[in-house]
Amino acid sequence: AGRLDKSLTTAARAISDKKETRVAVAVPPAALGAISPAQFVTSAAAAMQIGSLGQDLYRAEKSRFPFRSVSLVAPKKQKGLEAALSE
Repeated sequence: AGRLDKSLTTAARAISDKKETRVAVAVPPAALGAISPAQFVTSAAAAMQIGSLGQDLYRAEKSRFPFRSVSLVAPKKQKGLEAALSE
């Protein structure tokens, strides 16, 4: 899951340079190796929040901005996703 976290955080960092950005992340319908869809949701939610702030948290002049919204798009009724989304 470490590589997934890093990849998703890097992706968030790359697109958080403009205000008012809205993001959608597609949740895989099945496990990606050892990573379940529920684990993917948890990683994606954290990465989108952390990556959009990055090192700008304490800078006077920001070059990264929190996303206006993040949508996690998943197939209907996928086991374990509702619990992961409510964390």
